[in-house]
Amino acid sequence: MTLLKRAPQSTTPSSIAKSLADLKRLQVLHRRIVPALTRLNLQHAGIRYYAHSVLKSEIFQLTRRTDDDRYRHLLAFIMHQFYRRHDAMIEVMVKTVQGAVNTAGRLL
Repeated sequence: MTLLKRAPQSTTPSSIAKSLADLKRLQVLHRRIVPALTRLNLQHAGIRYYAHSVLKSEIFQLTRRTDDDRYRHLLAFIMHQFYRRHDAMIEVMVKTVQGAVNTAGRLL
């Protein structure tokens, strides 16, 4: 979980490959948790609140929570990170394409 807290913004091929692998891992988790999150009926602000709480917490702080509270936080974290990573990958794609366009423009 701690490895998924930060989304790399690098446009190097190895960094993009790692980001894609992380996104795929989150996608699998996301598909599994959507029914639970739907039942919780958390709005976007609630998901963001719980996810940011996880981002700021240390692992031992999360383990001290009750099971229901810990799972609610972790479900929101997975959902939030999935969308953040998705957005980050789009930003990397835009940067990469813009770099290619700039390079092509200089070559012409």
